[in-house]
Amino acid sequence: MGKVVVLPFDGADLVSVFKALLDKENKNLVSNFRCRATAVQRAEAGIATVTVDDGQTLRPRCVIDCSGEGSVLQLAGVRVQTPDPANRQLAGFTFRLKGLKRADEMVSIHVPYYLRRAVEAGVFPAYVKYTVFMIGDNSEEGYCKISLPPDLPDRDQQARLMARQILRHMADTLPQFQQAWIAELAPAVLDREGIRLRGDYVLTADDVLQGKAFPDGAVKNAWPIELWHPDRGPQYQYLAPGAFYEIPRRCLHSADVPNLFAAGRCISVTREALGSTRVIGPCLALGEDAAEMACQ
Repeated sequence: MGKVVVLPFDGADLVSVFKALLDKENKNLVSNFRCRATAVQRAEAGIATVTVDDGQTLRPRCVIDCSGEGSVLQLAGVRVQTPDPANRQLAGFTFRLKGLKRADEMVSIHVPYYLRRAVEAGVFPAYVKYTVFMIGDNSEEGYCKISLPPDLPDRDQQARLMARQILRHMADTLPQFQQAWIAELAPAVLDREGIRLRGDYVLTADDVLQGKAFPDGAVKNAWPIELWHPDRGPQYQYLAPGAFYEIPRRCLHSADVPNLFAAGRCISVTREALGSTRVIGPCLALGEDAAEMACQ
């Protein structure tokens, strides 16, 4: 995809890997799935309690917010960075197809081409022209990512409906899709930007593009700054060939609360730097490093 290599994956496979890792550590971890933080109480030393919607009140030594939406950051009332409502990036929704026939890499070019033509003909709304398609592990499987306005009403329902409409249109347009079906829908539309921590350091676009290193560098990353503009679609700013930058540990630690950390999409970065740090590879590594910091 452009100058980057993307590896599509089955969400269920990733869940099974995480579950295996949790089971391996079951003597040291207590897992409470499908819980949401509802209240946070702060004391002089930091966060004292976190209440979750199953009725439990946790008394943590440290808290890591890796919710993607900064849920604990907001409940704790710490300083955060918020998206500009007038300039928010397109959100994303992915669905997986099976039953493709003799699909090759050219399909990744054909899909956006024919969808753009359909937009110009008034068949689909303008945002559909930014749809991306990738072949999966074999020629019978593919992944389609729709980019849509973050403030679209009933956006989860609209995204599922649009996925089915796109499949029907491609089945009428390309022979590879005539017997295809939707094997998996993303559970929800996902924002590409949201609430972010105000940490001990705020990573900037210059840090990314100049390949900056830090004494407390936690994670190395080479993903470009990838911004999905509402009117212009994806815009990429690449690092120099072979270059990479570091995300310092200070971006993972709250400037206000000593026992509060962040990982993933809500670390302390500017909007532009977030376009590079938010992808899954560095997010996984950031989670590991935040855990190491919390255990020290």
